Amino acid sequence: MALTRSSSVAANSIKELLEANAPSLGLKAVYYGDQDRIGITPCVTVEAGDVDLDITGTGMWMAVTINVGIMVYFAKIASDSKLKYESDIFAENIIDAIHQDANKTLGGLVINGFIRQIQPGVAIRGGARLRAHRLSWRGISRAHL
Repeated sequence: MALTRSSSVAANSIKELLEANAPSLGLKAVYYGDQDRIGITPCVTVEAGDVDLDITGTGMWMAVTINVGIMVYFAKIASDSKLKYESDIFAENIIDAIHQDANKTLGGLVINGFIRQIQPGVAIRGGARLRAHRLSWRGISRAHL
């Protein structure tokens, strides 16, 4: 597969990766694009982000940095600290699946990809407060000018 400079292609590949691993990860749903309402948890949304292009070397190649946002919605908020811990572990399992050796290149779409930031917190969707983690994935690629 050829390297890509498309954030939407990379995001869709991550979505397909998570769908294929959904049973073992305990995911009940995987969506492309964030959702206004989250009806079932745990679930994940994957959304294309920005792309940075820089000319390198002789100017015939561009260094491509692709960003994809992944939201992990674990469960509706409860005051139980055990739920927070379980939510953290669940997000870490999603990260581990994305970081497996076979997944780092998204089947050859990027030279390398990785989760570069993890932001735990609370998300409000459709009036419901949910334990959530925002994962920022970054892929490194290149393209001909």
